[in-house]
Amino acid sequence: MKFQSLFLLASLALLSTTIAFAQSADEAAIKKVIEAETAAFQAGALELWKSFWQIQPYTRALSTGADGTHFDITQEMLKNPPPGVLGRGSSCANTNYLTHISTNSDMAWSSFDQVETRKDGTKAYAHQMRILEKINGAWKLVGSSVHWYKP
Repeated sequence: MKFQSLFLLASLALLSTTIAFAQSADEAAIKKVIEAETAAFQAGALELWKSFWQIQPYTRALSTGADGTHFDITQEMLKNPPPGVLGRGSSCANTNYLTHISTNSDMAWSSFDQVETRKDGTKAYAHQMRILEKINGAWKLVGSSVHWYKP
C-alpha cells in the first residue's frame, strides 16, 4: 500500500511538472509570436507581419487612441493594410505579460504593456491584448486589442 501511494504521488508530481513545462513552452512561443509580429509591423515587413495572423470569420482587431478615438480594424484591413500603416520604424518594449492558455492548449490570450519609442524620440504607451489559436502546431493571432494612453 505504501509503495502504491508513493508511486501515485511520484506520478502526479511528474505529470504536473510535464504540464507546467508544456505551458511554459507555449507561453514562450506565444511571447515570441507577439514580439516578432510587433517587430515586423514596425519594420513594414508586410508579408512577414501577415504570416503571424490567421484570419478567421470571428477575427477582430480593436484600437483606442490616447485621445479616445476608436478604430475597428476590419478583416480586410488586416489582410491588406492601407499604405503607411506599417513601417513606422519605432522600437517597442513589451512588459508585464499575462498569458492564459486553454486547458486543451489550442487557444490563448496574452496581455502586456508596450512602450513605443518613435523615430523622433517621443514615447507612446499602450495596454494590449492578443488572442491566439494553435493552428497546425503553430500559434497564430486571431484577435487584437490595443489601448493607447497618456501616463
